[in-house]
Amino acid sequence: PASDIFDAHHNYAFLRSFEGELILVVANFSDRQTTCRVFIPEHAFDYMEIKKSDHCCYNDLISGFRYEGILHPDCPVRVNVPAFSAAILKFEI
Repeated sequence: PASDIFDAHHNYAFLRSFEGELILVVANFSDRQTTCRVFIPEHAFDYMEIKKSDHCCYNDLISGFRYEGILHPDCPVRVNVPAFSAAILKFEI
């Protein structure tokens, strides 16, 4: 749903995991850069066997930017996404 931290009319996100890697893709269909905050739900942590972490690093495979944050269902993953572009965030889980 749309909120002040994620614009569902212009942003789209999905999650995939495979062999110890977690990928979060965030697309921005707006003509303006945006900072998205994406909550990964608790059931995704359970199903994908994601370890909660008070400190994690993740890389945007498109821009090369490195982020640091918290990986937890109560804390959103924050990412900057350019206009009409996407971010592909890779976490090691």
